[in-house]
Amino acid sequence: MKMQDMFKDPMTAESVEWFEFLNEAAYAGWLGCPMTTPGIQTPAHAELRRFIDHVPALGWSALPDGSLDYVNLRFRDYTGLSLDELYGSGWKSAIHRDDVQPLESWSQELLESREAGTTEVRLRRFDGSYRWFLVFANPLQDESGSVVAWYGTNIDIEDRKQAEEALRAREQSWLQIVDNIPGLVATMSATGEVEFLNRQTLEYFGKTNDDLKNWALGDAVHPDDLPRVIQARIKSIEEGGIYDIEHRCRRADGVYRWFQVRGLPVRDAEDRITAWYLLLTDIDDRKQAEEALQSNERSLSLIINTMPAFAWSARPDGSLEFVNERWLNFTGLSMDKARDWGWTSAVHPDDVNRLTDYWQSILATGEQGEIEARFRRFDGEYRWFLFRASALRDDSGAIVRWYGTNTDIEDRKSAERELKRSESFLAEGQRISLTGSFCWSVRTDKITWSKELYRIFEFEENLPVTLARIKGRVHPDDLPSVQDIMERLRHADDDFEYEHRLLMPDKSVKHIHLFAHAIRDIDGQVEYIGAAQDVTRRRVIEEQLRQREHNLRQITQTIPGMLWSATPEGEVDYCNRPLLEFTGMTPEQAHGWGWTALIYPDDRDRQIKSWRSCLASGTPLDTEARMRRFDGSYRWFLFRANPLRDESGKIVKWYGTTIDIEDRKRREEALRASELSWRQIIDNIPGLVNASGATGDPTFFNRQELEYFGKTNEELKDWGRIDVFHPEDLPSVIEAWATSIETGQVLDIEARLRRADGVYRWFQTRAVPARDAEGKISDWYCLHTDIEDRKCAEEMLRQSEAELRTITETVRQPIVVLSPDGFTLYANQVALDNTGLTLDEVIKEGFLERASHPDDMDRMRDERRIGLLEGVPFDLEMRFFKHGEYRWQLVQYNALTDESGQIIRWYVTATDIDDRKRAEEMLRQSEEDLRTITDAIRQPIFVLAPDGTRLYANRVALDDSGLTLDEVIKEGFLSQRCHPDDMNRVFDELRIGLLEGVPFDVEMRLLDKSGEYRWNLIQYNPLKDESGQIIRWYATATDIDDRKKAEERLRIENVKLAQERVYLEEQIRSEMGFEHIIGNSP
Repeated sequence: MKMQDMFKDPMTAESVEWFEFLNEAAYAGWLGCPMTTPGIQTPAHAELRRFIDHVPALGWSALPDGSLDYVNLRFRDYTGLSLDELYGSGWKSAIHRDDVQPLESWSQELLESREAGTTEVRLRRFDGSYRWFLVFANPLQDESGSVVAWYGTNIDIEDRKQAEEALRAREQSWLQIVDNIPGLVATMSATGEVEFLNRQTLEYFGKTNDDLKNWALGDAVHPDDLPRVIQARIKSIEEGGIYDIEHRCRRADGVYRWFQVRGLPVRDAEDRITAWYLLLTDIDDRKQAEEALQSNERSLSLIINTMPAFAWSARPDGSLEFVNERWLNFTGLSMDKARDWGWTSAVHPDDVNRLTDYWQSILATGEQGEIEARFRRFDGEYRWFLFRASALRDDSGAIVRWYGTNTDIEDRKSAERELKRSESFLAEGQRISLTGSFCWSVRTDKITWSKELYRIFEFEENLPVTLARIKGRVHPDDLPSVQDIMERLRHADDDFEYEHRLLMPDKSVKHIHLFAHAIRDIDGQVEYIGAAQDVTRRRVIEEQLRQREHNLRQITQTIPGMLWSATPEGEVDYCNRPLLEFTGMTPEQAHGWGWTALIYPDDRDRQIKSWRSCLASGTPLDTEARMRRFDGSYRWFLFRANPLRDESGKIVKWYGTTIDIEDRKRREEALRASELSWRQIIDNIPGLVNASGATGDPTFFNRQELEYFGKTNEELKDWGRIDVFHPEDLPSVIEAWATSIETGQVLDIEARLRRADGVYRWFQTRAVPARDAEGKISDWYCLHTDIEDRKCAEEMLRQSEAELRTITETVRQPIVVLSPDGFTLYANQVALDNTGLTLDEVIKEGFLERASHPDDMDRMRDERRIGLLEGVPFDLEMRFFKHGEYRWQLVQYNALTDESGQIIRWYVTATDIDDRKRAEEMLRQSEEDLRTITDAIRQPIFVLAPDGTRLYANRVALDDSGLTLDEVIKEGFLSQRCHPDDMNRVFDELRIGLLEGVPFDVEMRLLDKSGEYRWNLIQYNPLKDESGQIIRWYATATDIDDRKKAEERLRIENVKLAQERVYLEEQIRSEMGFEHIIGNSP
């Protein structure tokens, strides 16, 4: 396979990312000299040139005047043209003749604007065929803003172009689509005469195309609506505005149904209306569902407050009237403080004037707008936000409200600051690249130099540059060869590249590298345009680079990865040490084709075949096979290899890696087993499950659904036309499904489904969309849940609630009944008496805000919202207005659920705990006083909960331990400070003492802040309430280390004395026995 064959497929997104990377590399100064330079280069330059030539993209660069000075290998292979043929303006020969003039105009606009741009053009391939390409061009500018180079890429968009042509062909079939869509469509002339009705419209009104000639508007519109319709129609025709009205239309059988009629004007190039397109949408069911819509509006309010963004609204004059809870939580402001213009207090002082001025400007124009500014978070930190605002207008066009969002862009701002910093580094890199440019006219010997060349040669800029002056700087040993080259260039027009030395006035030597391209001026005379680079430093570091190359080879032998290389014929000629150590082979055994003995027998033929195919085609290797380890076990590996080509495109080397994927293979096997398991689960779950495509066409039904309906897959795909849904429910189901498909909103409805035996049962139908990486809907997943029992239970619940109300009226405790979403439905008489309100006032929205203490409002609202969402019993403590004063109440919420676990009611009771709260406050104050006292006592004191949990330690205790209060009360403190030999005894004594509830002592060794264990006597005393229950333990610590040490010394002395006593007694007994034997002395 030739290199040209690689351009048959369009450029991928991955290829675009590669070339963007290389383009950034060029900006960073990696391309110190053109990529066509065949002279001595560093390994980094050589490696970068190989990358640019082999990435799957057509890359190029141009001079500031737009003339091409470089194209990568893929560009040349695609066009089949050489570098000489493409340089300058030679690339135009590869452009389609119809695109040359537009492309030249576009190029001229870019050169004048000095800004990045894109265009589309057809580019001739080496085989003569043309393909469409998307051209990207981006300027590189110096610190002054002058363009120093252009960089670009060409991306193949031929397939996209063909897709657009196919799309235009499909648009020709619009008439067939319009006739078959489930909607009423009509067109009228500019003056309002009916010209076309689709088949659905003709069937609804019972008309034929011939009837159109004499059809009057009054035949279709309800008489009560006709004057309003005529007036709206005339107004739209006169003003040319959109026609949007709701009225009743008579069906062929005489029945009137409500429709939303929307007409859009069609205008010609001169903005004159030529026709009207009308869409009639049946809204009869919507009219009947207005109550349901009000409930949805309440849900929308909940969504706004929980959505992951800041949302707000303002009055026409710009004063704030609403912000969602996320805004309030972020800023720490209350709604009252944020309302009107109070929100500006959260704006950064440096941004507030700019932001308010911009806000006033869009208020004046009425246009939507956006601006960036910093907002202060509740903790004082500022973050960047994008402010967006859009106006809501009434039918007259007057602004009635402003809506907006604030989006956190702090991360983007940080990235922008980093980008500016990188651009500054790039500009500095260009300045220190030590490269100058020149132009030499052979006929006149006129030489033009850049400032950098004056600096390199150390010439004065105000003096003209001549060949004689240049030769005067050339090193004497290099002068003959320089003269020979210049003489040869006078009689040729070839590009040249040369390196020689300069002998400077201070006798120092510089190395200069020159490269130039030959062109002809308007008179056909040869001129050389090129660059000269001071490469003195390169010479100095060449030896260092050679050493680094040696080090690099050492690295490949030691890195934890398996690397190898092969000849163009596929014979392995190098394996690094990790690969040899893994396989247990010697280099001689692995080289050539010896490595094939390592491949698992079942994989060997396939692996060799893939490798030979890559060698023949020149495409990268990417295969998987099992390879034997030195111990004889096999593991899965991923084999990858890429070819290295010379400038002619010939493969000179293969470089590869061998990556262990054994763990990934095992995960894939587990995933396949999991997929089978999930399919079995879906087929056996107690619910009807199906899936549809993005347009709503069914693609899958689980076994439970097929058995329930007694239908096949193909029969159920036409569910809208067969007896799946109850006839009374089918229209609303179709309308709701169409709305979800159009808007992407979750479908959640209740309807009756017909079982295979003809019985209808109530089901909750819920469908959610699945989206791809771009956020587009790819599939819909639907679950039908049987709620027949719940429906029956709801009816029984309504009956039982009537009985419950009678019971709750007799209970001497406030009781309130709530809906699942927390709205008050009922309150018993005790609750009404305590509040002094009527039942209507209690169930009215805002009751809690009126009856609760203002200081408890935000906390109560948050805790209540979380509790209702979690759906489990929960308690709240708050102050309610009771009998003319605020008193603390314990409000307890309990949920009533149906058999399926769905919450159908909340039952709430309120218990007066005001006396308890006052007692707790007194206890807290008492403990505060006690802490002050204990901090003044010169003995360590600890306060513990009834279960022994540490609550407090006085200052002396903290100073002795060298710890903070948080570290002392943290769990595990005693385990860390107590001597290991004392641990078990101490914990046993503590457990027993706390259980007995009487004063007790414990002796233990504790680690002090000096790192020494010292004996302490810990004395525990309980504090009990009036009922005898322990409410606190108080413990004191006394250092008894000196006493314990004295006791130990005394014990040791006693042991010694006892030992000496025994010895003396033995001595005495011995002496007495001796005297008995020899008798008394005379």
